[in-house]
Amino acid sequence: MIEGIAAGVPFVAVPPSDPDEPAALVVGWHLMDVPASEQAMAEAVPMAGLRAWRVYLGLPLSGKRLPEGGHDEVFRRASEDAVLNVFEPVTEQAAGEFPAALAELRDRLPGASGPLGVFGGSAGALVALE
Repeated sequence: MIEGIAAGVPFVAVPPSDPDEPAALVVGWHLMDVPASEQAMAEAVPMAGLRAWRVYLGLPLSGKRLPEGGHDEVFRRASEDAVLNVFEPVTEQAAGEFPAALAELRDRLPGASGPLGVFGGSAGALVALE
């Protein structure tokens, strides 16, 4: 398992069973609730045996990217307007930073030159649909 930052986005990457062969790249985003980080999503949705690099990206406003004030600040924003203050900015920022993160991941992960698949749960699914 590899942990790092790609174009400002925290990630966890799990190599395919044969990392010397070209492989697909499957990228996913976690939930705002459990599993609420890239590490937790990698544990919850391991996709073991998949002949692909599995990469789990961290969403804005969660995990290592919590705003000042932590979870309390996210809950405060959500209590005022969850759609405009949390879901929209998380989705827009994550979708906007994805192309640069993807390009860097393709360069850094050996053999990750195959087809791309995306997935997500809850708020992460909104990003995958973008």
